[in-house]
Amino acid sequence: MRQVKTESRRIAIVAGLLAFAVLGRSGWAVQGGGQTPAVARMTVFQGGRLIVGDGRAPIDDAAFIIDGARFVRVGRTGDVPVPQDATRVDLTGKTVMPAIVDTHTHLSRTREMLVEDLQRRAYYGIGAVMSLGQDSGDLPFQVRGERIPNAARFRTAGRGITMPEPGRTDIPYWITTQAEGRKAVQELATRKVDLVKIWERRCARNRRVA
Repeated sequence: MRQVKTESRRIAIVAGLLAFAVLGRSGWAVQGGGQTPAVARMTVFQGGRLIVGDGRAPIDDAAFIIDGARFVRVGRTGDVPVPQDATRVDLTGKTVMPAIVDTHTHLSRTREMLVEDLQRRAYYGIGAVMSLGQDSGDLPFQVRGERIPNAARFRTAGRGITMPEPGRTDIPYWITTQAEGRKAVQELATRKVDLVKIWERRCARNRRVA
């Protein structure tokens, strides 16, 4: 097998790939028949500490085989049969974990800076982000529909909904009636937003809950 030293960026990409249905037991194959699929070349990552993310204890000295973007075997080093022509990546001294999901963020508003935001997050192991309420225009939805290399997946609520609040950005819908609220939601529905963001203002204490 060819020996390949890994770098921290590659570890982050591996972390992103680990957002998968965790295998039922060590060394069990994802594809049927209990056999590693026959392919021209696979990659085996081994020697690291693997946090599978389902509440079980981490696997020390773990090995997992990837065929493209698909996990085909996971277990301990020595328990996982490795194809002869597989590329080997040494993770000794490193920890691999499932990708992080950032469920509340506000990102840049130009394409160049938004792509940079998403790639920087992927570098640190974030697999998906949800932008809540500050996205106007077509750009956020265009980027959401793209597969950007080495970048976190982008999800958006589009424009949020709030009562008029002087001093706050006017990107969200400012509403004062139920009819305005319905219209805002209908417009968001045509955009197929991933969720609807509403700022609730509690007048009794003049406190806003985001």
